[in-house]
Amino acid sequence: MRTIVVAVLLSCLLAIQGCGASSVNRQLAKFADDNIQKATMLYTVFVALNRYTGPANAEELKEFFATNEKAQKGLRNLGMSASNIDEYLVSPRDNEPYEFRWSAKISPVAGPYPVAFETVGVDGIRLVGFAGGEIIEVDNEEEYQDLLAGKHSKKNPEEQRREDEGL
Repeated sequence: MRTIVVAVLLSCLLAIQGCGASSVNRQLAKFADDNIQKATMLYTVFVALNRYTGPANAEELKEFFATNEKAQKGLRNLGMSASNIDEYLVSPRDNEPYEFRWSAKISPVAGPYPVAFETVGVDGIRLVGFAGGEIIEVDNEEEYQDLLAGKHSKKNPEEQRREDEGL
């Protein structure tokens, strides 16, 4: 999983820089075809350009993309637009704004970290978006609250191996 996180962060940086083949940009744009994925990508791009620290709130996130040309270029390469950020921050499933783990510190070599959360969801299932791209469905309130609080069991492969071996 650590490889996926590093690959997505690296791909975001390449998209921002305008490096790499246009096929990389097409792959990333295809990835970001749902609002929770777009919200997660917004957060991930912000983190990649801000010393691996997430925004303090939605206003900081919006202001960053409204004023930072490098971030705007990254969004365009992802098939997104800074003018649509308000739209990306709302779940089309429940029409509620996503909740975020504001100011999270995310290491590019750590395991996946939950950053975007549906607040209501549909039929008792809420989506949670992880930095690096994974989206999961959560139907258990305790698990949801743990993820929202930053307590999650997803570990990078090395941490999981050590835990499994009792080290």
